[in-house]
Amino acid sequence: MLARSLVFCLVAPLAAQDAANDKQELEKLQGDWVQVSETVRGVAAPERALRKATLKSDQWTLTLSASGNQISVTFTLDGTKDPKSIDQKTSSGGVRPGIYKVEGEMLTICFAVAVAGERPKEFKATETTALQVWKRAGK
Repeated sequence: MLARSLVFCLVAPLAAQDAANDKQELEKLQGDWVQVSETVRGVAAPERALRKATLKSDQWTLTLSASGNQISVTFTLDGTKDPKSIDQKTSSGGVRPGIYKVEGEMLTICFAVAVAGERPKEFKATETTALQVWKRAGK
């Protein structure tokens, strides 16, 4: 029983620290973004297909440039991983695992193209990934 109590005493502060870290990571992403580029399965998206996005809490609201239509996407972050992880929740309930990094006013995300695909290990467009680069709007 004492061993379990000690484990809890050691693990609970780490879990709280991880939650605080994830909240800090989420704060870094809040606001308006403009997509600079997107490459899916090794093919660059045409400029007219690039989007704008607003991030509030854990939800992206994406505005498609060509049509003006909006879609909403939710996600979860884990800023303790290396590279940092992001999981995009699809409208059908699936998850697209990915990684992300913030460098100054730039956000780079690399997702698995397939729902429940393998999480990318590097920021590289391949046959199984989508690489997106975003710039904070107004910067």
